[in-house]
Amino acid sequence: MIREGNFGCCSIMDSCSRPREFLVEMHNRLDVDTYLRTLFHELIHVKQRIKREHVTKYDKNYWYSRIIPEETAYEDEPWEVEAHGNEEKIYQEFMAWRGE
Repeated sequence: MIREGNFGCCSIMDSCSRPREFLVEMHNRLDVDTYLRTLFHELIHVKQRIKREHVTKYDKNYWYSRIIPEETAYEDEPWEVEAHGNEEKIYQEFMAWRGE
């Protein structure tokens, strides 16, 4: 993760068509708050795959059944927009639940 400059990654371990097994990898040198935000971000990706919001079929990515062009920039990919847009909200809800 350090060499790649990533904080976290979510990979499908079984079939892309009906994924049920995922691997979430996390950077092991993150502070606790960044670790939690990153974990929530990656778990949003798991939710997207399980609910078939984001599907990969024949090397094409679909978002709610609409093809997303390969040349779409990372920050514009709709699954990333959703994950980045909700990770802080989930983090805040988690911290409130913990009483912090």
